[in-house]
Amino acid sequence: IGDLNILSLERAIRAMPMVDSANVYLKLNGQLNLDISQRIPIFRLSKKDQSFYVDEKGVEFPASNNYSYQCMLVSGKVNPEEYPMLVELVKIINRDDFSKNFFVGISKKGNDYYLMTNEGNYVVELGRLENLGFKIKGFKTFVEKYLIYQDQMKYSKISVKYDNQIVTTLRKGNEDKESKERVYKPEEKSKEELKEGSSSENKKEETKPKSEKSEGNKDKKK
Repeated sequence: IGDLNILSLERAIRAMPMVDSANVYLKLNGQLNLDISQRIPIFRLSKKDQSFYVDEKGVEFPASNNYSYQCMLVSGKVNPEEYPMLVELVKIINRDDFSKNFFVGISKKGNDYYLMTNEGNYVVELGRLENLGFKIKGFKTFVEKYLIYQDQMKYSKISVKYDNQIVTTLRKGNEDKESKERVYKPEEKSKEELKEGSSSENKKEETKPKSEKSEGNKDKKK
């Protein structure tokens, strides 16, 4: 140990792609200590013939040939400048059990991002990497309040890229039954709901005087 250059050893360990941090030092009794933190993959990126991991800090490091870490799969021409937003997206998905079990991959086509699901045979169009929490929450609400009652195989795409609306695109063969694209605004009441609400209120107003009159007749009989 006397001939060992501790600083050189520490630099060599830190230079390893999978090492996040390293601290090499000697104790008073001469014992050599190595405190090493390994990089934890947030997602795995596939670009052409390359495949590598990206950690929480947006740092790339090679994937192991012997071991595959379970994390979100990302594909497409992703720029390193987009890594922080992708890290945020994956964290949002992983925080919620519904999203974590529902989404299995992320794909970039052109300038837009898409989420791959394990349900149905459609993709979820995110658009650009902005308002991510709002988009994921909006899709979850759409699934729980509407999509679970539909035939999910008839859709080819469900888009949440637009503000406060969800646009669904039907697969070929379903357009003759329904319009090719439908827009949903979950926060707004439909015209049918408004009509039903107004008609029910009118009925209450009509029946109220009758009940009062009948009560008056009962009092006279007494």
